[in-house]
Amino acid sequence: MRHDLPLGLRHGGRPLKSWLTTAEPPWWLAFLAGGLAGLALPPLGWPWLLWIALVPLWRLSWRGGAVWGAAAVLVSHRWLLALHPLDWLGVPGLLSAPLVIGLWLICGVAAALLVGLWCALVQRAGPARLSTALSAA
Repeated sequence: MRHDLPLGLRHGGRPLKSWLTTAEPPWWLAFLAGGLAGLALPPLGWPWLLWIALVPLWRLSWRGGAVWGAAAVLVSHRWLLALHPLDWLGVPGLLSAPLVIGLWLICGVAAALLVGLWCALVQRAGPARLSTALSAA
């Protein structure tokens, strides 16, 4: 009978449905989903990708939410890097790159803090409850 089970289940592993409902998704899934959310915004403009990217966000802890938020904003705000060189504003070339990269990273950190806080509040309220879904949306 045990030979009929997939390899992971023979050695005490859990089925995929159990992983989707009980365990937090791995950090790389949060990173990929956040990057997908960032790509869904213009200039590509594929908003249907956001529905796919939002699915893992519901199960993430505050750390996973921070990774998701940072990845989404760093990918979607990649246009900030095109501001370099800032000589059109009178900023010297050596100072231009650190300013642009710093601004880009500050945006990513702000998104990480906000989405991480949102995920922490959702997990504290209980993501399986309908009232949490309605208030968090």
